[in-house]
Amino acid sequence: MTNVKVTLPKEVAEAIERYRIRGASNKSIVSDVVNDFADDSLISFDLDELLIALVNGYEVEKSPEEKVREYYEGFSIGTTSRIAIKQTLNLLGIKIKEVNA
Repeated sequence: MTNVKVTLPKEVAEAIERYRIRGASNKSIVSDVVNDFADDSLISFDLDELLIALVNGYEVEKSPEEKVREYYEGFSIGTTSRIAIKQTLNLLGIKIKEVNA
């Protein structure tokens, strides 16, 4: 196995940090995180990835807004693509800071 970092949902990463601050062991963190999110169908993570994250480290998954902002910033100012992204977000009633808000 290589020392590759995995990507975890923001909520899981925050839970790990809370337990780390309290001085919890990896075993305890696994148990607590699994219990914290057992009934949450909106937040899914792989147990193997959680174990890898505790050993090798992790990155936090980007929010949908962050993904759109990053995509938007990949286009030059004033391009048709940027305009289309803004118009689409406005039509959907979605406001994203540094894009259309």
